[in-house]
Amino acid sequence: MTKPRTRRLKELAELLDEETCARIDAELAAEGADPTFVPPQVEWLPDPDPFGLNWEWAKAGPHEERTDPVAPARDPSSAPRRRVLRLAGYTVAAGVAAALLVALGAILGNLGTKEPGPLIAHVEVRGSAPRGPGSIPDLVVENRSDRKAFVTVVGLSPNRRPAVLYRETQRFVDVPPHGSRVIQNLPESFDGSTLLLVVLTGSPAGEAVRDSLPDRSQGEAIEGVRDALVRALEALGYRGTAIESVRPSAGP
Repeated sequence: MTKPRTRRLKELAELLDEETCARIDAELAAEGADPTFVPPQVEWLPDPDPFGLNWEWAKAGPHEERTDPVAPARDPSSAPRRRVLRLAGYTVAAGVAAALLVALGAILGNLGTKEPGPLIAHVEVRGSAPRGPGSIPDLVVENRSDRKAFVTVVGLSPNRRPAVLYRETQRFVDVPPHGSRVIQNLPESFDGSTLLLVVLTGSPAGEAVRDSLPDRSQGEAIEGVRDALVRALEALGYRGTAIESVRPSAGP
């Protein structure tokens, strides 16, 4: 112990002599305090981890040495093996993803190249001619297939150029799946037609039909126009085309 500290303790001892200590005890007794009171020692809890959180540092006693858990040392020789296993896992995952992409592409490809079903048409003549004898009454065109169809009407008569209609008010004439469409007031170019061909295609084909028709029909040769038109449209890539023929009735 150093001399300055020893001197300081002696000075404190001189200050706290028996008379001074007796006076302090008297003041504490006057206030109702027990000068002999010593605070009790706090006991260590029997279970410092009541919630089961595995607090190893709290389970040590007050006089026991607390040591932090040490992570087990890794074996340096296992590092290459872990890298090989990780690389193998990546390779397998990439292979599975590639196989799924190929399968998905094949499914989408099959869907995109699936041949559409054939169109089925039914045509009827309804009512009488609106402009008098020789004109064409209304046509009821029914689409009995599962896909939308576009309509082209052809009027044939001997020694006349065929009449063609495939637009109404600048819009293509179409029929929804399992629906019907009434075509009214055919143009005057259809007057006198002895045979009507109603063509249903999966896409607009008015110009293709017009270009595939003969310039003029003579006599019974108009009966063969239908077969020639089917062959011409198939050559142009129109699949599942439906062509119905109907003879218009004369007005009253």
